[in-house]
Amino acid sequence: MENNILIAKFIGISVMKGLSEQTGKEYYYYNNAEMQDYEALPDFQSDWNWLMLVVDTCSLKADELNVDSLFMVELWMFVTNDITAVYNSCIDFIKWYNENYERKN
Repeated sequence: MENNILIAKFIGISVMKGLSEQTGKEYYYYNNAEMQDYEALPDFQSDWNWLMLVVDTCSLKADELNVDSLFMVELWMFVTNDITAVYNSCIDFIKWYNENYERKN
């Protein structure tokens, strides 16, 4: 869940935390303005459609920074159809971006 929250914030989703009245467990959701409803966070690690949005955002950020390589994200996309490998590459890029770019601004 921690990585999905990291990704959601990176692509511009405002993450909200709730507490289930039935179970007492925390859950995370966002306001889907397009559908005018609140929804659970997307499952980036098992849905290619959502993950491709993350890859596109990583690519845009890399282009803005003139980063030569996208930390294997693009390579993994062409070499494998393993969604876990692409997901993990996106997480690596986002963590690098947050540590090296966001902190300086």
